[in-house]
Amino acid sequence: MPVLSHRRSVCEKAVAALATGDRSALATLYDCMGRSLFSVAYAVTGNWHDAEDVLQETQLDACRTAPSYRPGTSACAWLLAIARHKALDCVRRTGVRRAETLDDDRAAEEPGFAAVEALDLLRALDEEEREVVILRVYAALPYKELAPLLGITVAAAQKRYQRAMEKLRALRAKRPELILEVDGGVNRETAPICRENGADVAVAGTAVFRAENIPAEIALLRGE
Repeated sequence: MPVLSHRRSVCEKAVAALATGDRSALATLYDCMGRSLFSVAYAVTGNWHDAEDVLQETQLDACRTAPSYRPGTSACAWLLAIARHKALDCVRRTGVRRAETLDDDRAAEEPGFAAVEALDLLRALDEEEREVVILRVYAALPYKELAPLLGITVAAAQKRYQRAMEKLRALRAKRPELILEVDGGVNRETAPICRENGADVAVAGTAVFRAENIPAEIALLRGE
């Protein structure tokens, strides 16, 4: 079974279990979707602390509303929508996003660092661009699923993503020595997207150490 289909199947079963009151299914959802949910929360709130709070609120809300989920309508997208709404609520409560937006020149000329985590590099994008990149790269959503989350058409989502990636490529071209790191949560599903978009380092501890054949899993993650 393809990785994306497997994740969807696992999420569907976990949400169904939550709907019956089985709280142990939360652990399954966290393993399956934790990184993606956190990434979406970070894209909206702009900082790690609030994103962690949103992740916890999302899990609690998933427990509470699981009985209302309609099976087969994409549990992954349902969870990501909860995370995005919770993140937007967080921003409304605080009245301001805490992250600074870096302009291209400042981000490219910043001295004294040789590596940057991919989520931090995304601060060079505006909020709309950052969201579509995170949903595509970190959450590994196809355009037909991420577009409704953002309230735009598939064509608009594709155009926004392409514009964002062009901006990031231009930024990296100014600092060719910069090491771009995707820090954690990488798996067979997201590794190819990370490679295609220029990641130099991808941390995939969970995927590797849960594999039955670790060398083979590493080779798959590398695209070998």
